[in-house]
Amino acid sequence: MNKVIATLSLARRAGKLAIGFDATKNALRQRIASVIVMTSDISEGTKKKILQFSEDISIVELPFLGDDMALVFNKKFVVASITDENFKELLIKALKEAV
Repeated sequence: MNKVIATLSLARRAGKLAIGFDATKNALRQRIASVIVMTSDISEGTKKKILQFSEDISIVELPFLGDDMALVFNKKFVVASITDENFKELLIKALKEAV
């Protein structure tokens, strides 16, 4: 799972990670989101709202909590979106390796 966190962290440093509900919704509206990332403790209401905007975008549920994200990113969040295809591929590869 360290590669998953490392990939998200790298995407953030590159400015390719939209963190939080509003940023993710904006990325979806602008059609720049490549993949939506949700933590396992996302509420059903938030999940439903995000799914309304995410027509054909891949969705990944991480085995982490929002509090886990806060430890790494100094900001608690339950949803984010990666806005770059290369980082999306890296994330999917890291998730496959983690299983």
